[in-house]
Amino acid sequence: MLRYFAIFVLFCVALPDICLSCECTNTERPCEYLTSDAVFVGRVLGIVAVKQPMEKNSWTPGYSMRFAVEEPPKGDLGAGVTIETGGGGGDYGTPLPVSGRYLIFATKGKSGELWTGMCSGNQELAKYPTAERILEQYRELIRR
Repeated sequence: MLRYFAIFVLFCVALPDICLSCECTNTERPCEYLTSDAVFVGRVLGIVAVKQPMEKNSWTPGYSMRFAVEEPPKGDLGAGVTIETGGGGGDYGTPLPVSGRYLIFATKGKSGELWTGMCSGNQELAKYPTAERILEQYRELIRR
């Protein structure tokens, strides 16, 4: 038994990306992100560290991100919206840098607040030269 444990430890040391990485499931096709309650293009205006409630009398570190909404293809959003996320790491949170321009997919939480995470399908638009084409594909899918 000790031998198997030693092999497992060596495997994890040799290949830490496999042992320690998380995996987003149920997102095999981009259109699956359209089940989100809100889809929008926005720029991050600010980010504040907060305590996100988990259960009664317990919380976890997280962030509230304020966005300027440029285009809301889906969802009843105003000119600005606040999106909640976890702290990152093992909770799938995705704090985004201020001033970044993103295509955001968010779902409503238990209290009606919007949440997003690393498996939500968010895309930084400045990174991709094909950003406008990606946006047009999502616009078309939403219109259908």
